[in-house]
Amino acid sequence: MRNPLQNRLDEIRSRLGKQLQELGVEPHAKRQSGGYLVTFKGEGVFSPLTITLHGPALLPEPLSTWHGCNVHIQGWEPITFGANGWTYFNNVGESISFTLRGHTDKIFDTLSRALRTAGCVREANVAGKVTENEAVAMACEEIEGSMSLHGDIRVCCSSRDGVEMLEFVDPADRTWTFAFKGKRVRATIDDKKVGSFEETDLIGLRHLILERLEYSRATKPKW
Repeated sequence: MRNPLQNRLDEIRSRLGKQLQELGVEPHAKRQSGGYLVTFKGEGVFSPLTITLHGPALLPEPLSTWHGCNVHIQGWEPITFGANGWTYFNNVGESISFTLRGHTDKIFDTLSRALRTAGCVREANVAGKVTENEAVAMACEEIEGSMSLHGDIRVCCSSRDGVEMLEFVDPADRTWTFAFKGKRVRATIDDKKVGSFEETDLIGLRHLILERLEYSRATKPKW
């Protein structure tokens, strides 16, 4: 005889299976005070949606019902940056919660919409071009803003031996590299170090770029 929890998980798989497959997640349950918390996780990915099962949801069939269970969605925002399409997933610190109401078909329509709204968060992965370091994404945006008056500058992100880097080629055909390691950034131009600063110091990053560009223009021959 199957227990009520297993019945609930099987019902989720049966009714939302195609959607879960598209998202790359499976329902998992862990015990908590008064019931169970259902989460949705996969290989290197999770949905920021959880369902709290309690009371009537854990009664044996045919007495069980989803009515009264609670749903919670944590807000995450994917930030895509760089010319080669890296992503940082930002926890925006906001969430929504609601209680499931109505008959079973209506409840699963609601859960389907909620899963679509919640989307998925991908964990840091070099192959998947996902970083967990917000500073890399913010620095990329700062570089693009600083270089916006100097033509079509393509800033690319990469990871080498666990060190994430931003690179671009300036109008003088010099290769700039910003390597993020240990909360600091090492800046080089054509492999020559030109500066180092805290990874969150966007003002320092901007000043370094603008000063070097001004110096390059000032020393360039007029003929």
